[in-house]
Amino acid sequence: MQGREDAKKKALVLLTGGGHLFQTLLLVRKMAGRFDFDYAVVGWGGPPSFEGLPPGQVYKVVSLSNFSRNSRLGDLYGLCLAFAQCVRILARSRPDLVLGVGTNNVLPLFLAAWPFRIKRVFVESITRVETPSRTARIVARLGVANRLYVQWPGLVGKLPGAAYKGSVL
Repeated sequence: MQGREDAKKKALVLLTGGGHLFQTLLLVRKMAGRFDFDYAVVGWGGPPSFEGLPPGQVYKVVSLSNFSRNSRLGDLYGLCLAFAQCVRILARSRPDLVLGVGTNNVLPLFLAAWPFRIKRVFVESITRVETPSRTARIVARLGVANRLYVQWPGLVGKLPGAAYKGSVL
């Protein structure tokens, strides 16, 4: 039987739609071989394509954008609902690391992972060339990520604790 040090670590990867999904797919491919994967899929209208992703358990989590209808009460309700779902997902998946690329949906996942001391990695979208996203600013300000990576060197000084290690493309 393998010891823990010989076993691969598990990453729980947040999958959302559009360009974030493409960037996440490229990053997961680079991580393959070192990690086993589970996926938290944001209900954004349709299931993402899992083509090219390593196998793993898939969990559904509500999209925060479903609740952002210019209502702070709706925003709070959505955040609480997503947070509760994320706690359940983390309890089932038991990851060593959670990863999110460029989406505000990382906030409930990172907040849920924080007390469990699960490592949290946020990668700012490559589309953010000159100014960081609101999500990246919140992640940096709250300190909810162990690592915050940007894909353009000019953003390093604009986010506390941000690091540049290249782009996922």
